[in-house]
Amino acid sequence: MKGTRHLVLALAVLGVLFYASNASAKVILWGTGEKIMKVMDLPDNQVFYDVRQKKNVDVGYIWKRFTLFFIPVWTWDGRFCGYIGQDDKYLIIEEQKFRDLVKSQGLKFPDKPKLPFWERLGGKLALGGVLIAFLGVGLLRRRSET
Repeated sequence: MKGTRHLVLALAVLGVLFYASNASAKVILWGTGEKIMKVMDLPDNQVFYDVRQKKNVDVGYIWKRFTLFFIPVWTWDGRFCGYIGQDDKYLIIEEQKFRDLVKSQGLKFPDKPKLPFWERLGGKLALGGVLIAFLGVGLLRRRSET
């Protein structure tokens, strides 16, 4: 009976957090977004210069991700892009055209990069550890009550 009350209370608190009314500041528990990383430096010449951004372009890789408490849980839709030195802006370039342009300058276009450990597994391991800890505490409490 006592465990049921705790469960109902926990669900009520989660419900309030997820369905909070609009206020000037909210706790963000989950979200989606994109992450960009630089994969390869390209020569700083006119071939790899973007006139609109007024920046040199390097080979970048962008992917979408789902986060829970700012911890990456799931990644998908990875693709190459033009990296312009910012984590929130990139150039959309068709991959085959980008490959051909890089090769035309005598350079080898990189293979699909391996995402950083934190993006691939770190978040999953951290959340798994938290879940195991909660389950362990729950089991210990249940045993101490009996």
